[in-house]
Amino acid sequence: ERAVAALDVRAGTQRGKPRSREPGRNPLGARVFDTACGWPMYRVPYNGSFRYSCGLYGQSSGGRCSHNTVDGPTAARFVLACVGQRVLAPSFRDKVRRKLEEKAARERGATGADPRAALEKSLAEVRRQREQAGRNLGLATTPDQFAAVSGVFDELKAREQGLERQLRSAPTPPPRDAAAEVEAAMAGLDRLNGLAADPGDLAAVGHLFAGVNVRLFIGFAKANWGKRTVNRVAGGVVTFGATPSPVPLYAGPTGRRALGGRDHEHGDACGSDSAPAREPEGSGREGDSLGNGSRADRIRTCDLLVPNQALYQAELQPVGLS
Repeated sequence: ERAVAALDVRAGTQRGKPRSREPGRNPLGARVFDTACGWPMYRVPYNGSFRYSCGLYGQSSGGRCSHNTVDGPTAARFVLACVGQRVLAPSFRDKVRRKLEEKAARERGATGADPRAALEKSLAEVRRQREQAGRNLGLATTPDQFAAVSGVFDELKAREQGLERQLRSAPTPPPRDAAAEVEAAMAGLDRLNGLAADPGDLAAVGHLFAGVNVRLFIGFAKANWGKRTVNRVAGGVVTFGATPSPVPLYAGPTGRRALGGRDHEHGDACGSDSAPAREPEGSGREGDSLGNGSRADRIRTCDLLVPNQALYQAELQPVGLS
C-alpha cells in the first residue's frame, strides 16, 4: 500500500508536465522503430545508461508485441557510423557538389529568359519591323499602298511604345552567384562533419541525426540465453532524408488508456506470445522522461537530400547490436 501510494504521488507530480528536450540523453528520440509493429522505440533508463524499448509493448503493459530492446549508446554509435559511411564520406561530398552545380546550372537556364530580356528582344524586333514599314511607306506610289503601309506603321509604333512602357516598369532581377550558393550549401554539409567529430557528444550527434533525418528500423528474432528465450536484434534498415520507411508506421493513439480497449488488435502481427500483462519499464526517477515522439514531436524532412534516396541496408551484428 505504501508503494502504491508513493507511485500515485509520483504520477501526480509528473502529470501534465512536458517531456524534457535533451538530445544528449536521447539522440535517437523518434528515430528508432520496431519493424514488428511499426511503433517508435522509447528511451528507458537501464543499468546506469539507457536503452530503447518497443513503445507498443510498454504502452500495452506487455500485452502486445514483444519485449524488444536495443542498447541506446550502441545504437547511436552504429547510426553515427552509417552516417559517416553514407553522408560524410569525401566521395559523397564530391557527388553532392556535382549535383548542386548541375541543379544551379538547370535553374540558371530555366530563369535565364528573365522578363526584361524577353521584353528587350521583342522591342528590338518591333523596332526593326517599324523601320522596314517606314521605308516601305516612302516607296508607296498610290493612295491605296500608302494607306495600307501607314496602318501597319501605326500598329508597329503603338506596339513599340507599349513595350517601352513595360520595359520601364519591369523589375530588375537581382544578380545571382551560383558558385556562392553552392558553397553555402556545402558549408551546411561541413557543419554536419563538425557535429560528428566527437562520438561521445550525444547532443551534437542528435543534432546531426536531425540534420540528415536518419531513421533506424530494427527487426528482432528469438534467441536462447541460457535457459531463457529472449528477443535479440536480427537485422534492420537505415534510411536518410525523405526516403520512405520500409514498414508501415503506426499512426494511431499511443496512450495506455486508448490501447487498453483494443483487445490485442496487433498481437498476431507483432509476434506477441500472449504473455500476461505486466507493468512496463518505467522512465526512471522524476524528470527522467524524455521526448520519444508521442508529445508533439515531428520528424521533418531534412534539407539535404541523399542522391537516389535508396534504402541503406545495414548489417547490425558486427557492431555489437546482437
